[in-house]
Amino acid sequence: VQEKASLLPPPPPPPTPPPPVL
Repeated sequence: VQEKASLLPPPPPPPTPPPPVL
């Protein structure tokens, strides 16, 4: 199972939320 997981591409990083507009 671990060997198959290592072959898969890493998941994309979560989208960063926009900075709060003051």
